[in-house]
Amino acid sequence: MPKMDPAAIARALREAMGKMRPKDLLRVAQKVPALRRLIRGPLADLADDVTTLTAMVKDYADGSYREVPQKSIFAAAAALLYILNPLDLIPDLVPALGLVDDAAVLTMVVKAIQSDVHAYRSWAKKATRRLRQLVARI
Repeated sequence: MPKMDPAAIARALREAMGKMRPKDLLRVAQKVPALRRLIRGPLADLADDVTTLTAMVKDYADGSYREVPQKSIFAAAAALLYILNPLDLIPDLVPALGLVDDAAVLTMVVKAIQSDVHAYRSWAKKATRRLRQLVARI
């Protein structure tokens, strides 16, 4: 995988954090489901991370889940924006290599915010359980 410049990524995140609002985050998250369907082959194991980051950004944007640092939300949104951009460091149209940089960015971000991702997954699992219990009572 290509080396990513952490300083450049940090600058981009700081810039994005200054400009993004919850409604912007929601727009990013709404574009990702189509991307998840495109992830196949060796990148298929990253689909769960894409799904989790998307759900976390959506839940943060709509106010359902706020127990996460803003830096982690913006890192997740930045990763999603990066993988949605077909003309990034290595254009997605380049056979076999086009998604390598996307995978690297996604892996790096998920690793950097790993504890927040785990906390969100735990919260989402509990929320789903509570919802099922409510539905069962109806």
